[in-house]
Amino acid sequence: MSVAKINDISNSVIYNHQKYEYSLIKPITSLDLHIQNLVKNKLENDNIKIKSIPEIVNDVFPFIEKVNQDVVKSLINRNLRIKKIIFNYLEKWNGLDLKFDPMDEKDKFIIEIAKSVMHDINKFLYKKDIKYIYPNKTFINNDFENVYIGTIDAIMSNGKEWFLLSFKTSKTSYNQKYSAELFMQKELFESNNKFKISEMYILNPRNERVILEADKLSNYEIFKLKNT
Repeated sequence: MSVAKINDISNSVIYNHQKYEYSLIKPITSLDLHIQNLVKNKLENDNIKIKSIPEIVNDVFPFIEKVNQDVVKSLINRNLRIKKIIFNYLEKWNGLDLKFDPMDEKDKFIIEIAKSVMHDINKFLYKKDIKYIYPNKTFINNDFENVYIGTIDAIMSNGKEWFLLSFKTSKTSYNQKYSAELFMQKELFESNNKFKISEMYILNPRNERVILEADKLSNYEIFKLKNT
């Protein structure tokens, strides 16, 4: 359930998770004029040649260990399938618990992880008295000096405060990296809206602590993110 206009571009773009690249799927005129001005000189065959949050964060917080690319592709595919179920739930949410819908998913592990995430989301909704949810929303940072693009897993509000949630499923904890993603997503959202984010959370059912508030970044880390 959502009410306020949040100035996202989700319906105009599609994301390639392998290339970390966004592409237009509607005419550029479908975007607000100020966003058109940000991207009009950054298009190649409808591909938006603007750095994405995953690109920037991976540059600043690279994986220390060498990761097999086949494993990476498998993990990306698994996460997409988990998030598909979660986003479907959040899109239909009307203030009440909904019956779990695995959609067309058959993999038991993916279904169980999605169930677990949704269970913890529901606890968060009650704790924060959430009234409005905006899942899977894409924005372009509205700043000519620091243009980047990214997608936020979930934006939520209780009518007074606004929250960002990031859904993760890795056994390994990369909380500083995840916090950097949320930092950039906060900037992304606030540059397009009058609303301000009060709190940001990482939700990972495979962590010892399932819901963690994002860590604060050092000045050096913020500098690196803004200059990568």
